[in-house]
Amino acid sequence: MIKIAIIDEQKSQIELFQLLVNEYFANEIEVVCSFTNPKDAYKLIKNYSIDILFCNADLPEINGLELLDLLTPYSFKVIMLSHNETYALGALKRHVFDYLIHPINVLAISESIKKYKEVSKISYKSAFIQDTFEDKLIVNGHEKVVVISIKEIIRLEASGAYTTIFYETDKSLTSSKPIKFFEQILEKKGFHKIQ
Repeated sequence: MIKIAIIDEQKSQIELFQLLVNEYFANEIEVVCSFTNPKDAYKLIKNYSIDILFCNADLPEINGLELLDLLTPYSFKVIMLSHNETYALGALKRHVFDYLIHPINVLAISESIKKYKEVSKISYKSAFIQDTFEDKLIVNGHEKVVVISIKEIIRLEASGAYTTIFYETDKSLTSSKPIKFFEQILEKKGFHKIQ
């Protein structure tokens, strides 16, 4: 299930987007949070584990591009929404995953989700090859890179878009990768998700 967040100053646009998701993508997409105020989004979005942020570029006070600058670094993909192409160059410079022009329709969402799935498959496969060496996990922490024996891992905890890995007896390391990344690797090594 792809977890998404929506930021749009118009509640009616959020409701329409949720209606489209529920009607056409109920088995693929879950809306985990939505915001009409970009300042609220800035304060709260890191509390959620999301795969994609659908963000309106035409936000009041802080536009969508400025909001992305404030949120950096983030681990989710961003699909920028706008009524025109005014913000397209700025979105491109910020490596926005996709840029959709209002009115948003089912076909546009479907094409973006399809593109996301294709990119996710490739990145998870290459990340698995790069980040594991036999029974070891190479983890980029905030300040250091640590090689952890998979046998030493006790548990992993999601913390918004980050993952904390507890290993050995009393050690922990926080990675900027989402827990979903580690689930892909560790489920093949006998780890199970507990909810």
